[in-house]
Amino acid sequence: MTCNELFGRMEEKYAELGISDVNGVFQFNIDGQDGGRWHAVCAGPSCQVLSGLHESPDVTVSARSEHVIKLADGRMNPALALLTGKVKIKGKPSLLAKVQSLLSGLR
Repeated sequence: MTCNELFGRMEEKYAELGISDVNGVFQFNIDGQDGGRWHAVCAGPSCQVLSGLHESPDVTVSARSEHVIKLADGRMNPALALLTGKVKIKGKPSLLAKVQSLLSGLR
């Protein structure tokens, strides 16, 4: 699976998982062969994912494509990814923990 496919499925999976407690804009800057830029605008039970940069995200996630895919399918521990610098997250502290909710179950 590619990052483009993962982010293309994020809206559908967000609804399927019944996530309703995420409110914010998340920017994903993904480098590597399968990289790109996506942003997710989440408001309670709905989440719209678009390609490109958002001008004022609440949280920015930077990673390589292979690490995002491993996180999404559960092959990489999120805490370890942060500690080792494989994934970098900056932004509003109250929303930082919600990144895993967005990436979980995308496979």
